Amino acid sequence: MSHALNALDHALRGDPSGLSFLEQTASIYVLDATTPGHPTTYGWWDFLNNALTEVERYEEGLFAAINNNSNTYPFNNNYATSNETNTTANPLDSHVRLLATITRRIARRPPSSDKRLIGTCLSNASMTHLALLSNPETSRMLLQSNEQLRERDMGRIAAIVFDYSFHDNYNEKKKKNNTNGNNAVVHNSAFADPVAMEMMCGVIAANAVSTGPNAVRHLISNWIVPSCESLPSFSVVAILNHVAGETLGKGCPLGVKDVVKECVSEVFVKALGPLLVEASRESEEGNDESMIDGGGGDNGNHRTAAMTLRAFDSWCKASSIGAVQLRNFFASTKAVLSSTALGSNSLLLAQQVAADNTKARISILAELVSAVGLQRLRFMERQQKICRCLARTSARVLSESKDFITSGAMKIPMNGLVELLFKAIAHPSIDVCGIALEAFSDIAPSNTELSTRLLPYLQGKAILPVQLRNDTERIEEFIDFRDRFLKEALVACYTGCRSYYLTSCASAIEEFCQAAALPHVPHQLEAALFCVVAVSSKAQKSADKQTLNEQLMKITSALKNNAFATTSDRFVMARMCSFINQYASSLAQCDQATVFEMASELALTSFNLSVAAECNQNNMPVTRHVSALSEASNGLQKLLCAAPTRFSAPAAISALETAWNMPYKGSRIAIEDREILCKGLCVVIASLPPGQDVLSKLTHPILSCINVTVKEAQTNTCERRSILQRLANEIQLLASVVKHYVRTDAPERFELLSAMLQKSWPSVAIIVEKYSSEENVAESILQLMKESLSLYRSSGDVILLQEACSLSNTVAAKKRASLPTFLLFVQTVIEMHGSKAEITSNADDNENSTAFRGIIKQLMILSYEGVMTASVVRGQTMSSLPRDSEEVPDVMSAMFKTLSKCMAKCPIFFMSMSRDGQAAGELVLLSVQASPGAISMAEVDVSSSAIHFLDVLITKLDSLQLEHFELSEKNVVMTVIHKVKHLIQTDAMSSLSSNWVEVEASITPTLTSNRFQLGDECRTTVLQVMKRCTDSNSYPTSNFGDFIFDVWDMHQTDDSHATVGGQMVHDFVTKYNTN
Repeated sequence: MSHALNALDHALRGDPSGLSFLEQTASIYVLDATTPGHPTTYGWWDFLNNALTEVERYEEGLFAAINNNSNTYPFNNNYATSNETNTTANPLDSHVRLLATITRRIARRPPSSDKRLIGTCLSNASMTHLALLSNPETSRMLLQSNEQLRERDMGRIAAIVFDYSFHDNYNEKKKKNNTNGNNAVVHNSAFADPVAMEMMCGVIAANAVSTGPNAVRHLISNWIVPSCESLPSFSVVAILNHVAGETLGKGCPLGVKDVVKECVSEVFVKALGPLLVEASRESEEGNDESMIDGGGGDNGNHRTAAMTLRAFDSWCKASSIGAVQLRNFFASTKAVLSSTALGSNSLLLAQQVAADNTKARISILAELVSAVGLQRLRFMERQQKICRCLARTSARVLSESKDFITSGAMKIPMNGLVELLFKAIAHPSIDVCGIALEAFSDIAPSNTELSTRLLPYLQGKAILPVQLRNDTERIEEFIDFRDRFLKEALVACYTGCRSYYLTSCASAIEEFCQAAALPHVPHQLEAALFCVVAVSSKAQKSADKQTLNEQLMKITSALKNNAFATTSDRFVMARMCSFINQYASSLAQCDQATVFEMASELALTSFNLSVAAECNQNNMPVTRHVSALSEASNGLQKLLCAAPTRFSAPAAISALETAWNMPYKGSRIAIEDREILCKGLCVVIASLPPGQDVLSKLTHPILSCINVTVKEAQTNTCERRSILQRLANEIQLLASVVKHYVRTDAPERFELLSAMLQKSWPSVAIIVEKYSSEENVAESILQLMKESLSLYRSSGDVILLQEACSLSNTVAAKKRASLPTFLLFVQTVIEMHGSKAEITSNADDNENSTAFRGIIKQLMILSYEGVMTASVVRGQTMSSLPRDSEEVPDVMSAMFKTLSKCMAKCPIFFMSMSRDGQAAGELVLLSVQASPGAISMAEVDVSSSAIHFLDVLITKLDSLQLEHFELSEKNVVMTVIHKVKHLIQTDAMSSLSSNWVEVEASITPTLTSNRFQLGDECRTTVLQVMKRCTDSNSYPTSNFGDFIFDVWDMHQTDDSHATVGGQMVHDFVTKYNTN
C-alpha cells in the first residue's frame, strides 16, 4: 500500500500520527525545494491526486488477483485476505469515504484561501530559500500550478461520478452476488460505493459554490441541466442537492444565492422533476423492493428518487419556496395574481395571496390524505421497513392536517389514513407503534370519538409482550417506550374522553383482580394500573372530583380484595405502589375513610413483602425501572405526608416502627428508600400530641447503630470499607431525620431533638478524628452538621454551634475533596447567623457577637485556605489554581457564593477580616484580585458567581453607614474600602468603560489581529456598533447579545477567511449598518 493509502489506513485505525498527517496536509502547504530550479508545493490537492491514482492501481491489481484465484495481493495489503474474497465489500471503501469527506471540507475553501495558505508557506520558507523565492515569477508559477492541480482533481472526481460503469456495475454485481451466493462473486470498485459516490458529488458542488457565482451558474446551466438525460441520474440529483445545501452554509460567497434563485425554475422543470418521475416509474415497473426489504438499500432507482426528494427540499430552502409555489412550477396553467388589477393596495394583495396559499395547501393535503390512506392495504407486518415508512408518512400528513381537521376546513374523510395509523399502533415493532402514537397525541385531545376508539389499542400496547418477559435488555427498551411514547398518548387520550378513560381502566383492574391466577393476568393488571398512573397529574387537576373519587374507590377496593393473589408479582406490586404514590393526596380526600385505610394497608404490606423479596427474588428479570421496594417507600411516604393524623393510632405507630426497624434486624433496604420513609415518619411524629415520645423510637436505633459501628470499626480491620460505608449511611440517615423534622415546623420539640443529637456527639467526634479521611464519611458528617444548624436558633446555642463548626473544620482540613460540601455548610452558617457577627457600634457589641465573629472568621479563613493549593504562596489568589483540576470549578464557584453571602450579611466585618499577622481587609482584597481570572474561565457557574460577588460588593459599598463608629475603626474600614474600589477599577472593571476612546483602544488590537477573520468591511461595522453601544440612548442593549453572537457564529467555520466578502458577512453588514 502506497503512502497516501497508508496514511488513510492509519487514520482509520485511530493512529495519532495518521490523523495528524491528514489534518496538517489539509490545513497547510509545504515547500519542496529538493529539485534545483524546480520548487513545488505540497498540499491536499497533491495528496488527493496521489490517493486517487493509488486507489485505481490497487483495485486493478486486487481484481486481477481475484479473477486469477491468486492469494497474492497488491501492496501486501492486510485487508485483502483470503477470507475477504467471498464478500462484495471492497477493502478500500472506508478509505475512499474518508478521502471524500476531507476533500469536501477542503473544497469549501475558496481559491483565494488556497493562495493565502501558499503565500504563508512561501513566507515561512523565505528564511531558508531567500535566493530561490526572491523571483516573483517563481511565486506566481507555484500559485498557478496549485490552481491547475485543483482543477485537474475536480476533473478526475467528475469523471468518476459520471462514469456509468460505477453506477450500473454496483447494482448488477449486487444482484448477482445475492442470487449466486458465495459462487462467482463479483467485486465492486470503492468508487461505486453509494456513500462515497454521494460524498464525491458533494465535493464537486462545494468546489463550485466556494469558487463563486459564475462557477455555480456554469455548473448548473451549462453542464448539469443540459446534460441531465445523458449523465447518471444519481450523480445529477446528488450534485444539485449539495449545491443548494452549500448555499445555506456560512462560507457561501456573495451572489451564489441569487444564482440559485435564478436557476431554480430550470432545475425543477428540466432536471429534478423528470428525473423523479423516471426513477419512480422504473422502480414500480421493476417491482424492486430491495431497498426496503431484503436488499440492503442498494436499489439505484430508489436511491435516486430519495436523493431527488432531498434535492427538492434543499432547493426550496435555498430559494425560500413553499409547497404551493413548488406545485405551480409543474402546473399546466398557473393562477398568477395581477398586481396591476389590485393597484397599490398591498394589504389586499397579501390577503389574497395568503388565502390562495391556504386553499392550495388544503388541496395538497387532501390529495395526500387520500393517497396515503390507500396504502393501508400494503401495510403488512412481515415488511417492517415498509410499515415504518408508511407510518411515518401517515403521521406527518396527519400532523400537517391537524389544524384544518379541527377547524373543519378539510372536508374529505380521514378513515383510510386513520385506519393505517391504527394498524401501525397494533404493529409488534415499538418503533412503528411509536411513530403512530406521536401522531395521535396531537389530534386525540380534540376528538372524543377518536380518543374512545384509541383507548383499547393503548391499553393493549401497555401489556408486556410474552416474548420479552425473560429478556432484561428488551424489557428495558419496552419500558422506555411506554414512558416516552405511550404515556404521552395516554394523556392525550384521557383529555379527549376523561370519564370513559377512568371508567374503562377501573373496570379492567376490577376484572383482572377477580380473574383466576393465570400467567398472563399479572401483566394485564400491571398494564391497566400503568394507564391510570400515566394520567394521574392531569386527572387530579380535573374539576370532576366525584368521578375521580368513585373510580379510585373502585380500584383500591379491587386491589385490597385481591389479597396479593395477583399483586404479589414484583411488577404489579411496584405499579400498585406507584398508583398509591401518585394518587395519595386524592385518596386522603375521598369521602369514605376506608379508601385511605385500604391504600395505607396495601402500601405497608407491599413494603414488608418487598423487603422480604430482596433476599428471595423470583425469576422475573430485574430492571433499573422496576423496584417494588422503592415504589412502596414512596407510596407510604406520600400517604404519611398527605394525612399524618390518620396514623396516630397505637396500632399504626407500631406498624410504622416495625417497618423502620427492619434494617436493624438484618433486612436489606437501600439508604435512599430509608430516607424517603424517614420524611413521612417525621411528618407523622410532628402531628402527634406533645405527650407522646415517638421521636426517640426514630432516633434511638440510629444512635445505637452508630455507637456499635464505631466500636466495630476500631476492632475489625478486615471489613473496614463495608463498616465505614454503613457508618456513613447511618450518619446520613440521622441528618435526614434532623432535616425533615425541622421542616415540619414544630419548634416546641426542637429541644428534644437537639438533646438527642448531642448524645451522638462523642461518637461523632471519634468518627471525625479517625475516619473523616474517607470521603463518604466526611460528606455524611458535613451534611449532619449543616442540617443541625437549624436547631441552634437562640443566643444560648452558641456553644453548640461552636462545637458543630469545630467538627466541620476538622473534617474539611482532613478531606479536601469534601470542600464544596464544607463551603455549603459555611454558607448556611452565615445565612443564619451572619448578621449577628456584623460590626455596628461598641454599644451594640456583646459576648455572643464576639463569639459569632470568631466562628464566622474561622470558617471563612479555613474556606479560603482550603481553596488555595499547597503550592500557593502569599499574595497569590484562587486564579493560581491549576485549571486542569476537575474539582476547581466547583470549589471556586462555591467559594465566590460564600464570599457573596458573607458580604451581604456582615459587610463591615467581612471587609476587616484577615489572617493573623496580616493587614485588615486581606480576604476581601484577595477575593477582588481573583475575580477577573474567575470571570474569564470557561465554566459559566464560576464566572457568574464571581460577577455576582462583585455586584454584591459594589452594592454594599454604596450603602454602608459608618457614622456611629469610633474614628479609629472608621479609618480602618475606609482604608479597606478605598483599596477595594481601586482594585475594582484597575483590575476587575478595567475592561468596562463608557468612553469610546478607551473602548476603541481596548478592542482595536483584537479586531486588527489574525484572530478576527471577517475582513475590513465587517471590522468597520463592528467598530461602528461598539461605538453606538457606548451611548446607551442610541442603541438598544437587547440587540447587543445578538450582535456578539453573530460575530462569534461567523468565526465557527473550518475556514473563517472563506466568509470574507461572502453572503453571511454581507447580511451582517446590512443588518447592523448605521445607514
